[in-house]
Amino acid sequence: MKRALILLPLTFFLSACTHYTPRAPAPIRVYRTVVDQELSTAAWLTKYNAMPQATADEQSAKALERNRLLNEFVYVIDTTYNRFEVEFYAGDAKGDIASDFLQLGLGGAGSIAGGERVKSILATSASLAAGGKASIDSHWLDKQTRYAIVAQMQALRSTALVPIQTGMGETLQAYSLEQGIRDCQSYFDAGSVVAALQAIASTAGAQATAAKLALDHIRH
Repeated sequence: MKRALILLPLTFFLSACTHYTPRAPAPIRVYRTVVDQELSTAAWLTKYNAMPQATADEQSAKALERNRLLNEFVYVIDTTYNRFEVEFYAGDAKGDIASDFLQLGLGGAGSIAGGERVKSILATSASLAAGGKASIDSHWLDKQTRYAIVAQMQALRSTALVPIQTGMGETLQAYSLEQGIRDCQSYFDAGSVVAALQAIASTAGAQATAAKLALDHIRH
């Protein structure tokens, strides 16, 4: 029991680190609020469609407004993805390898620890225990899988962002707001686990096919 109480703060510290993210600075929070308010209605689209584009100056002004809107879309997508990535890394789990090992010493701590939340955390930690090597294997492999998926999502997002950044340097005729919105949707979709798994599977399939062709060539 004494051992459990000594190690208890370590369990809470590790758990907190897993879920910790810095609080956004005030200017960023204010900007996000303003952006959310603007994009929450269709007024931005009505305003954009009403802008004239008969002259070169009017087209230039409308292109700047297009880029401003697209930058806001990208910002919202980025902040949404960043929050998702942190949660995905954490796995929304209350236990980790440390708590798995500590569970042997935490069996009776719930009865003396104050507060229902503490008891709940201890109970969750104990229930997640898989024991010894099995715990290390499952958690380590789970983390490695998450790292691979996140790395793939980041790569897909970078690729999907290129058409948007390129398009914002084009004229309205070459890159419309509607096309930009479609590209933003693709950018948003690129930051999904499904897209990452599909890309990983596709890459693995292509590599397997190439390896098979190489082996067939060697054998024949």
